[in-house]
Amino acid sequence: MTIKNKIISALKYVIPLIVYVTLILIGTARDLEISKALVKINPGAYYSNSFMCNIVEIFFQVIKFFFGFIASLVIYRKLSISNNKVDKGFSYAFVFLAFAFMGVCAQQVLSDYSEIYGSNQVSTIANLAIYGLFGLFCTVLGVYFINKVKIDTNEKLYKIALVTFLTITFFTLIFLVKKVSGRIRFRAMNEVGDFNLFMPWFQLGNKGLPDIEHLKEVLPKDGFKSFPSGHAFDVTMIFILTSIPYVFNKFNTLKWKIIIYTGCTLLTTFVMIFRIIAGAHFLSDVAFGSLCAYTGIELGKYLFIFRKKEA
Repeated sequence: MTIKNKIISALKYVIPLIVYVTLILIGTARDLEISKALVKINPGAYYSNSFMCNIVEIFFQVIKFFFGFIASLVIYRKLSISNNKVDKGFSYAFVFLAFAFMGVCAQQVLSDYSEIYGSNQVSTIANLAIYGLFGLFCTVLGVYFINKVKIDTNEKLYKIALVTFLTITFFTLIFLVKKVSGRIRFRAMNEVGDFNLFMPWFQLGNKGLPDIEHLKEVLPKDGFKSFPSGHAFDVTMIFILTSIPYVFNKFNTLKWKIIIYTGCTLLTTFVMIFRIIAGAHFLSDVAFGSLCAYTGIELGKYLFIFRKKEA
């Protein structure tokens, strides 16, 4: 590899890192001020009445489940054509996983819709039936189409599937930090009308907040789950598509790399901004959530695509 190529390769990691660190630093210094300038919520309200904010809240978490669903089907396909009986048997576990991804996806979407618009009049059993039927429908359709994919194409997709699953494991970090952090959301402060409750992202735990037990009773259950942003993580998973040029030679051109990277960047930025506008997160929340997903993707690309090419 020439010095020029080494520099270009290094910049692919350095530039995003500089951007993320800059956003986190700006958020650390001005989180509350930025949110006050951008948030569009009526005084005393928890959810925004902005249609776009609610669309982002309800539907953009789907990205994580969709990529997990596709990755499960790809691995199922690889194992199902193996001559090893154990592999063949294990392949059905990934069919079930694909079903689970879409079932949980339906549950999350309908749950958030009901939470925002308060319109869920369906019984628990009926809801479970809806989730199950949706998951089953998507899985049957997915298995049918993945079995039509050429074996050599599926082998290439398998590398991207491994990147996907590694990235999804990074979501565990989001879940754990939310539990430990307990950072109050901007919209929760808006509902109770007290912005003195603001906590910086690095202040772990909310025990120091005045009348914390009362706040937990009156606020929605996710009112203390601001840091980091799960939606920012989810939308950043779209950067998994940046693996395509390195797996499929047809797309390994500067033109396609620019198109894919630009599209992924614009979509991620769009969602991150609207999560702030909705009062769901602060700048540091979305920056950290996005950084977690991006780190998982780049690590996955190195382990399952780049390192194997070097070998």
